Order: sequence, then C-alpha cells, then structure tokens
Amino acid sequence: MEGNAENTIYLLFRIAAFIRQHKLEDKTTKDIPQISEFSFVAWDFLSAIYESGWNILAANKNQKSFRQCVSTQFNRKSVNNLVSNKKDKGKQASILAKLKNFKGN
Repeated sequence: MEGNAENTIYLLFRIAAFIRQHKLEDKTTKDIPQISEFSFVAWDFLSAIYESGWNILAANKNQKSFRQCVSTQFNRKSVNNLVSNKKDKGKQASILAKLKNFKGN
C-alpha cells in the first residue's frame, strides 16, 4: 500500500506539472486529440476521491480538507458575482464576510 501511495503521489505531481506546462489557450480537442478523454478521466478521479471518503483528508498546509479546497475553488466565481451584483457597498462587505465565515475560510 505504501509503495502504491508513493507512486500515485509522484504521478499526480507529474500530471500537475504537465498541465501547467501545456496551456490550452484557444486550442480544443480537435487540435489535440490526445486529450479528448481527459475531462472524463479527471471527473472519474474526483468522483473516486469523494466516493472513498478521501475528501475529508487535509489537502493543504492550513489543514483544510480536500472538500473545503474544492468548494473554495468552485464557489469563488459565484461569490464574486454575488458581491458585484449588489448596489450598496456596505452590505457587500458584510455579505462577503458572512459567506467566508460560513465556508470556514
């Protein structure tokens, strides 16, 4: 188990490095057919993390869980849209503060 976990960690680091080095910019899967199934595999990977319960493990140096980190990333845009759609500036700050406290940030 320990060897498999170590191999998985190194593989994930290499995948992350590959993705960071190969920006898609305006390309699509028609331009790069080798990545056509990437989104399906990525979704299957994330689903496996949640189905196995690994989403509760600490995922960063602040001891936030994987679930909290993913939630923060996916909800960042919606929080910004909520704040930008409000007209009263004083209320924007209090709404944003309440959302951050609610999410445990």
